[in-house]
Amino acid sequence: MPGRLPADRLAQNLAALKKAQPEYWEWLNAADSQNLVELTQALDGAPILIVDGQSQDSRRTPEDRAWATLKSQLAAAEGPGDLGPGPGEGLRPKEAEAKATIEDPGPLAGQSRAQRAALGRPLWLFGLGSPLALWRLLRETSAAAGPVNLYEPRAAVALKGLSALDFSAAIAEGNLVFWAPQDLIDRAPTPKSLLLFHPPSARGQKSQFERLSAFLTGRDRRALPKGRAPKILIAGPLSGGPESMGPALLRAGLALNYPTELLRWSDEARDLAGQAQKGDPAAARGLLALAALEAKRALAAFKPDLTVALAQAPFDGPTVVELKKESDSLFALWFVEDFRVFGYAAEVAPAYDLFFHIQGPYLADRARLWGLGRAYYLPPAADPGLFRPQSQVPLKYRAL
Repeated sequence: MPGRLPADRLAQNLAALKKAQPEYWEWLNAADSQNLVELTQALDGAPILIVDGQSQDSRRTPEDRAWATLKSQLAAAEGPGDLGPGPGEGLRPKEAEAKATIEDPGPLAGQSRAQRAALGRPLWLFGLGSPLALWRLLRETSAAAGPVNLYEPRAAVALKGLSALDFSAAIAEGNLVFWAPQDLIDRAPTPKSLLLFHPPSARGQKSQFERLSAFLTGRDRRALPKGRAPKILIAGPLSGGPESMGPALLRAGLALNYPTELLRWSDEARDLAGQAQKGDPAAARGLLALAALEAKRALAAFKPDLTVALAQAPFDGPTVVELKKESDSLFALWFVEDFRVFGYAAEVAPAYDLFFHIQGPYLADRARLWGLGRAYYLPPAADPGLFRPQSQVPLKYRAL
């Protein structure tokens, strides 16, 4: 490992991936890079990643710090039904870092892998922000318990991490399995999994962490009692073209005898939206906070089975994740815009359970790269309350 150039390590790892995991290799080559990632060295010479200007590890002793964090997460797992700690439940990233101690792991890791083997618990690691943490996890534990499944949704981070250390042997032997966002599509959940995480990765990718957690536990597979119509909450934008679609969807839902409500934004929210459109960053932040509060109230009062957010609704990815934790509702985004113009779609869409779009096959392939397993082409229909048969339209308004 010492003395090798990053390009050589990357080439060797990619060659192993191309042979052992060709689908993941293809994803790495096709995925759009949305992160600026640098590979540098800590004071002790160990490799560390800088993602969008944020160091992913201690600049002093990253190997000890990163491994100690995972070690504390392993120790926190309680039983066969425990998914393991994660942001929002159990041991949070900050707590994991605080509890971590710079010590030799001793036999703890090997015992944990042996116990998981007896319980049939697959091991998952979220984030390759710390290549050294993965290296230590592979080195200190027994392969008899099965492979380490690594989920890193950011292609740029995965590529830079693969240039930091040589993982080719573990890849070739099947001890390290890489998962891309699209790999979770149409796969059965894996109960009793133990999910470890790299804290900076989990904090920076909350939507994707929640998605992986839901996949492992099967929480994203819900069904209504037989015979009951779904309750639908519509969350529209405060301005723009899609704003008129909110009332239209309300009328359509009620016409189908579905209990349907439209989230009515307050005057204060509309004032903040107007200021945000003029470029006021404080107003934009205030709008996100107020929209989340008003949405929580609506969810608690109406208890919908499905919440449909239209394009430009005032929700970012973390807000959707937060709302999902406080509600049993499925969340869908109907993106009735051009994703090439409104680039935020790639950032917010993974937080939703369902994604509907109006760009047909052109967006379908891109949606898979974003990790959207349930992405569907859904063009808007003509609202009969607005669009009438030509025979009922005065001649002067008819299109020739």
